[in-house]
Amino acid sequence: MDFFEVGQIIGFHGLKGEVKVLPYTENPERFEQIHRVYIEGQSYDIRKVRIQKGKVFLYLDGINDRTQAEKLKDKVLLIPREDADPPEEDEFFLEDLIGLKVIDKEGNKIGTLTGITQFSGPVDTFVIERQDEKEIYVPALKKYLKIIPGVEVIADIPEDLMNL
Repeated sequence: MDFFEVGQIIGFHGLKGEVKVLPYTENPERFEQIHRVYIEGQSYDIRKVRIQKGKVFLYLDGINDRTQAEKLKDKVLLIPREDADPPEEDEFFLEDLIGLKVIDKEGNKIGTLTGITQFSGPVDTFVIERQDEKEIYVPALKKYLKIIPGVEVIADIPEDLMNL
């Protein structure tokens, strides 16, 4: 079963086991449709969701006090892929892009998309391993990359980024 990371527990609130989650989505309201999360292989039903200032607060079955909630700090929340909202048109799951061939506008192979990271700011960075095994870090912006999910990435990478 494939899982997606949807957030990380960054703290707790109160004495009744509520956990504070940093969501990995631009739309924290999506948590209102999630009924179960997995933490280190164990499933937890969600009893209640509260959203405040971009953070998500959850009550999880079996987590009934602050001591239990504290043990979950820094843990990552997962959901099964089939429980994730399907991507909208012109959207995709980042995980599905890993391994795609990256070509330039003329069709010449540049390399393979091997990772996606975020250094700072709101823009993801694509990690492309060139054929000479050097890595290129390219901001995931439409002006540099055209993504054809499941097929390839067409790149128009400025020369200065190619040679970093």
